[in-house]
Amino acid sequence: MSKVILIICLFVSVSIWGQNQDTIYNKATEYLKANEIQKAIRLYQFANDIHPRTELGQCALEKVDSLRPIVRKRLTDKLIGNWKMADSESNWIIREDNLVAKMMTIDSEEIKFLELYKNSKEWTLIKTEKLRFLDKAGIDLMYTEVVYSNKEIWDYTIDDDSGLLSISYTGEETDTGRTEMVCGITRTNYFQLQ
Repeated sequence: MSKVILIICLFVSVSIWGQNQDTIYNKATEYLKANEIQKAIRLYQFANDIHPRTELGQCALEKVDSLRPIVRKRLTDKLIGNWKMADSESNWIIREDNLVAKMMTIDSEEIKFLELYKNSKEWTLIKTEKLRFLDKAGIDLMYTEVVYSNKEIWDYTIDDDSGLLSISYTGEETDTGRTEMVCGITRTNYFQLQ
């Protein structure tokens, strides 16, 4: 009798998961029609994660693959320009190393990190990183995380209301995937220079 109950429970749970996959896929399609691509891509990925081998799961994965470049292009277009670090310290305090300000210059290919020192008339180039997106999605399925040459993964997010660029360290790229930051996330905010 207990085997019959177990089989019935398994059948019911598989049926519920299948219905959830349909519901999630349909909701993703609604977001896509409303041009909310970031929300759509996350739900398509989730629909694929439920049952990746089903026809619907494969279709959802195709949607993710086709939307990923669009999400990245939209972000890249927003990132292009000069971004000055929004320092939490008072801007009239000069640090002991005479560092006055930090800035990033971003184009479609690379990110340049610059610093300005007291009594300097020009910004000093500190390092340059290629604008290379991580192909392995993380827990939050961002698809907009940038991988630096030292394998650090940074999420670049622009707040639609304030226009602030928030950069958060989320882990490191590994040969088998990636690591995830669980707590103690490093975050820096930047504002765009006109």
